[in-house]
Amino acid sequence: MFFFNLKNLLMLIMVFSGCCLRSVFATDFNYIGAIRYATYKNIHQEPDPVDTESSESIYMEFSVVEDTSILNASFFASVEAINYVNDYMNDQVVNNLSIDSLWRIRPEHLEWQLLDVYTQAAIDSDLPGTPDNQQDVNAFITGPEYYLRFDSSNTLNIDLKYMDFYFEDIDIDNSRSLAALNYIHIINSAITINTEYTYQNTIFDNDRINTNYGQQELIAGLAYDGRSTTTQFEIGAAYILPDNSAKTTETIYSLTTERQVTVSSILSIEISHQVSDVGLSLFDMAPNQPAAMNILDVNSGIYFQDMYVFGYSKQVRNGDYLVNIAYVENNYPVVTLSNVVEMSALFGRNWDLPRGASLALSLTYTDMEYENMNPIRLDDIALFRAEYSYNARRNIDLNIEVITEKQTSNIEQYNFEDVRMLFSLEYSTR
Repeated sequence: MFFFNLKNLLMLIMVFSGCCLRSVFATDFNYIGAIRYATYKNIHQEPDPVDTESSESIYMEFSVVEDTSILNASFFASVEAINYVNDYMNDQVVNNLSIDSLWRIRPEHLEWQLLDVYTQAAIDSDLPGTPDNQQDVNAFITGPEYYLRFDSSNTLNIDLKYMDFYFEDIDIDNSRSLAALNYIHIINSAITINTEYTYQNTIFDNDRINTNYGQQELIAGLAYDGRSTTTQFEIGAAYILPDNSAKTTETIYSLTTERQVTVSSILSIEISHQVSDVGLSLFDMAPNQPAAMNILDVNSGIYFQDMYVFGYSKQVRNGDYLVNIAYVENNYPVVTLSNVVEMSALFGRNWDLPRGASLALSLTYTDMEYENMNPIRLDDIALFRAEYSYNARRNIDLNIEVITEKQTSNIEQYNFEDVRMLFSLEYSTR
């Protein structure tokens, strides 16, 4: 049986309202309705699976994009009701919402931003990413940004924000206030320098088990935008100011560069050492994936992240391909058992086929090391995805996706193999 509560009812109302209104002011509107069927060889992702599962679901989605001189906004909402046939997993109603809007109260002088992401994330990212290891999460941010222009080359941005973060099953709900000053100087058409100071204050709903803290960052940056190359470099310091404990100082930096090697190929490199936390990382999540297939990782608390990423993409006559190699190290100063080093390589290839069809293949290999566990945990993960899409009629698409995943660990309980197949028939207004 599907279950509904007030949250699910409100999401359904929003989806149906959007479909009916079709937003007469919207530049772009799209609606998708789909029926889905999925099979799972090892839905609990256990070392010795004894059950196979399948699911039937109804999916609805709509998106609106508006871009005028006064308002730039995008809205996405979806709801999926999932029935697990063999009852090895509880039935689910999964909601997703994403709002990104910028109201230009006085264009180029005063703007108001609103961001909201409501999606699902892992309850415990050290455990397999199964449907029962997920929780609803919400990240909300709003506030004004004022541009004080001294002349054509010098601008001071004043940014004030309020943020609120909700986690269904982890007791780290918190609210934040943020103030930032960013001075920008344009040297010429290609080079810009900036200096930014940010202060953020974080207050937890439950401060008996969580420590409230302030955070300051002082950053200097240089940006270059050439004909075929763009580069941005920033360096500075972050100061973590927990209540009733010592201050932590961390040097932070980032370097991103992208070069158009040929007319059809792009090379990108990213190197960074940053301070982040679970709440802020939620804004990077994409709440538009099939439920139970792309559960996103969440760990609690502030962490220091080292990242080295190399990417290469190329357009070819019948599609494109992508190569991505990454090294990511997350260090949690409080929950040190969650410290992880991750190395991954991805190869993807997309084909545009005749008669409105497409085929996408990707292979990802990931090596993960939890260096503070005893014994040290080492996981090797191989993930293969194949997705075929066929446009049967103007508004009707047939999608078939196969996902195979194998995780090999030195700790037996984390070993598993899984094969998932998804079949979807969808109607859209595209």
